[in-house]
Amino acid sequence: MKSIKGCAIWAMAAVLSVFMMGCDCQDDVCEDCVRPMVTFVSPANLAINVPINTAVTATFSKDMNPSTISAATFILYRGGVQVAGAVSYVGRSATFTPANPLLHSTLYTATITNDAKDTAGNRLKYNYVWSFTTGIAPDTTRPMVTFVTPANLETNVPINTAVSATFSEAMTPATISTATFTLFNGVTPVAGTVIYVGLTATFSPSIPLLHNTVYTATVTNAAADLAGNTLLNNYVWTFTTGAAPDTTRPTVTFVSPANLETGVLINTAVNATFSEAMTPGTISTATFTLHNGVTPIAGTVIYVGLTATFTPSAPLLHNTVYTATITNTAADLAGNTLLNNYVWAFTTGAAPDTTRPTVTFVSPANLETGVLSTVVYVGLTATFTPSAPLLHNTVYTATITNGASDLAGNTLLNNYVWSFTTGAAPDTTRPTVTFVSPANLETGVLINTAVSATFSEAMAPITISTATFTLFNGLTPVTGTVVYVGLTATFTPSVPLINSTVYTATITTGAKDLAGNSLLNNYVWSFTTGAAPDTT
Repeated sequence: MKSIKGCAIWAMAAVLSVFMMGCDCQDDVCEDCVRPMVTFVSPANLAINVPINTAVTATFSKDMNPSTISAATFILYRGGVQVAGAVSYVGRSATFTPANPLLHSTLYTATITNDAKDTAGNRLKYNYVWSFTTGIAPDTTRPMVTFVTPANLETNVPINTAVSATFSEAMTPATISTATFTLFNGVTPVAGTVIYVGLTATFSPSIPLLHNTVYTATVTNAAADLAGNTLLNNYVWTFTTGAAPDTTRPTVTFVSPANLETGVLINTAVNATFSEAMTPGTISTATFTLHNGVTPIAGTVIYVGLTATFTPSAPLLHNTVYTATITNTAADLAGNTLLNNYVWAFTTGAAPDTTRPTVTFVSPANLETGVLSTVVYVGLTATFTPSAPLLHNTVYTATITNGASDLAGNTLLNNYVWSFTTGAAPDTTRPTVTFVSPANLETGVLINTAVSATFSEAMAPITISTATFTLFNGLTPVTGTVVYVGLTATFTPSVPLINSTVYTATITTGAKDLAGNSLLNNYVWSFTTGAAPDTT
């Protein structure tokens, strides 16, 4: 009997098993036996009020054979009627563009059939099906760039970085390319490739960038959303490289639901926030998984800012333990992967979440005066960073609209609006740590405690992570997650601390306030654990 390379066939039953797993091989040779998956769709499954002039997209976990992505394998139905349209495939994304506007207030069902194959000939395991309902109006809102990395005016950027831009909505993949996403060193274009996954476009230079050099990135106003609306203007930002490549591995700094959390609502989504920007192509259902025992949960993954979100295709089961995993093939923009798989578990409760979220803290405070002069969401905090300094002595009004929703899809009840007045000068005052728990040199600390630090002012959430808030037992780092809420950062160890042991906590000078001012020095304190956990 012949052997199938990479699939080690020892009996006919095993041969059949391999072919069922996806080895649609020629001449008994199979180099790649991993099936492709659909990792992101737009409109999302069960979305409502979808604009009638939208296109429909699906992103895959692998490069697909373009000849298998067509109107025969990507189909849109209205009831039992097939919708006429054209299908295109760019990067890893397929787009179905209806020949005519969709009907108002109508349920549509999209299907990617399992005749869609990757470049190795492996099929989808099943047809991928999702549905959405249109609204009554077309989409006339222009897309925007909401987050970029490296950040505008950032310095000491690693020379092996990639450059990414995240959009406010799903874009037409064919309009995201090296023609619309460029990088220049002065007037010299940088060669590279562009990939668009989820809501994020990534430009990967063909060779490392030059040391200590200013680069200018541009997303042109030819980039368009799924309804054909383009950016209003070119989006331009600059950054300066440092002297060395990035060799630091990324880490997971925050997860929701938390590890070992109980009573989790069955309609929740699962998210993980990273210590730095990741390569969107490495954040998918292949690298972010959810299991009930050994049974994988179907769902989609989207990566925005620093956070990946896994949305199950159906509600979770009640009173069930689920295990989430970020695999160590998830990589940052320099190609550094997680050191190990990041695994956490949670248990669902009995009822869905219908409680609306509320805004609990804002900075600057409502009606605050004398305030010193891209949106990113980390942990529980959203930060709007103006592209230029605010005007002096001016009243500004900030709004969180009721389009903001929690992981269960519940929106704010109303828009949340507050105002503040700027002062006459920029903020050059360094933040300080004003309170810590456990206190410095405290003894008898409970081994199931979390460690927290409160700052003198609001901090930039992106700078509060396991990279800047650490806990050590001697020279051994303690694993855990960091969340920043209000003025307080909290480090929660992944497992209970060791009894009768001295621990050292540090907030590094990488922690910065909203104006970019860092701590003057690392803030270091220590405490000693007691003998028993707190069960009171």
